[in-house]
Amino acid sequence: MLTGDPVMYHTKTAILWNNTHLYIAFEVEEPFVEAKLTERDSIIFLENDLEVFIDGGDCYYELEVNAANTIYEVFFIWKVIFITESHRIHNCTSGVSFFT
Repeated sequence: MLTGDPVMYHTKTAILWNNTHLYIAFEVEEPFVEAKLTERDSIIFLENDLEVFIDGGDCYYELEVNAANTIYEVFFIWKVIFITESHRIHNCTSGVSFFT
């Protein structure tokens, strides 16, 4: 990943969407799968997991799932945008992290 050289194990992704849903499929080669964390929003990126990042320009959405089907989900918005545009953002108080 860092060098662009061929990798030992492959990952394939397929993405499909319509007006109401986003569908993401992964096919992963990994001989040593480990998933001990089972509580939602645990720091599962310390284990084997699949990660999806959706760029919103001034914010992004992150979804991660490990082999135990544990979900880590977060929405990040930059503080300056939240302050200046908060009148246009609805239901955006829980689970928000700020970056300056």
